[in-house]
Amino acid sequence: MMIDFQSPSMRRIHEKVKKIANSPAPVLITGDTGTGKEIIADLIHNEGHRNKLPHIKVNCAAIPENLIESELFGNHRGSFTGATQRTGLFAEAGEGSIFLDEIGEMPMAIQSKLLRVLQDRQVRPLGGNQLIPINCRIVAATNVGIEKAIQTGTFRSDLFFRLGVVQIKVPPLSERKEDIPALAEMFLEHFSRLENKPGLFFESGVIDGLLHHHWPGNIRELQNCIHHGVLVADKTLTLTDIMTPSANYKPAPEALTPRELQDRELILRVLLEHKGNKLAASKVLGMGRQTLYNKIKKYELDESLL
Repeated sequence: MMIDFQSPSMRRIHEKVKKIANSPAPVLITGDTGTGKEIIADLIHNEGHRNKLPHIKVNCAAIPENLIESELFGNHRGSFTGATQRTGLFAEAGEGSIFLDEIGEMPMAIQSKLLRVLQDRQVRPLGGNQLIPINCRIVAATNVGIEKAIQTGTFRSDLFFRLGVVQIKVPPLSERKEDIPALAEMFLEHFSRLENKPGLFFESGVIDGLLHHHWPGNIRELQNCIHHGVLVADKTLTLTDIMTPSANYKPAPEALTPRELQDRELILRVLLEHKGNKLAASKVLGMGRQTLYNKIKKYELDESLL
C-alpha cells in the first residue's frame, strides 16, 4: 500500500527516500510503534531499481532466539536436531532488499554475526564452512531508543553505526494529521477489497472526526479502526463504526448548517497546517484573530489536538 503524503515532514522523508533508493547503503528507520516504518521500507524498495526483485521482510522480535540464525543465514542438514537444508533469508533476497523490523530486539550474539555480514557482504550458513556472497539492500527499523539500548549494553554501538549510514526518523501520526485523510481512504480501499465489500464510503463528517482523534497508536490504530468499520458497516462507514469506545474524539456539533460545517472544516485544516498558530491561520483565512477565536469556540474545535 502506497500513499501520497500531504504533511511536510513526510514529504521531506519521501524526497530523501528518492535520493537514496538506488544506493546499496544500509538504512535505519526509527520511530514509535505503529508510525509506518514498514511503509517507508516499502518506499525505499519500490522507488529504486530493486522494485521488481525480492523484498524480504523479517520481524526479528517474532523469531525464537534459537532459530533466528538459521532463518537469516541458512543452515546445513543435521546442523542441529531435526535440521533440514535451508537457504537463509539473506540469500533468498538475492539482489533485492531485506527489511529487518524490530532490530532492537535482536539477540546480541546475532548482532555480532549481522555486523560481520554488513562488513564482508557474506553469510555463513549454520553448520557449514562455505561463505555465501550477498548483494541485497539492508533496511532495518526499530521503535527502541537505540542510544539508550547502547548505554544499557543491549545493542552494539558498532552495529548501529554500520546500519545507520542513512537514518530516517518517522514522526507520530499526531504530528502529521494532514496525512490522515489519504491514509483513511487507502485503508478503506484495501480492507473493502480484502473483505469483499466493494462500494463502501465514509459518511459526511467522518474524516473530520478522525482528524480530532489524537491516535496514540499511530497508523496501526487508524488501520485497525478502518478495518473494524469495514467489517461492521453496510454502505457507509460512520464514526460509530470506526472508533472504539475508548477513542477520545470530538465530532462536529450536530446543530451546524452545511455551510458552517464547510467553514469548520476549512478552519480546522488551516489550523492543522499552521500547527495551531492562530495568528498565521487568521491571516490565511482572512479574518481577525477574535473572529477566529469565536469560531473555534462555536465549532467546538479541540485546541489540544492542533
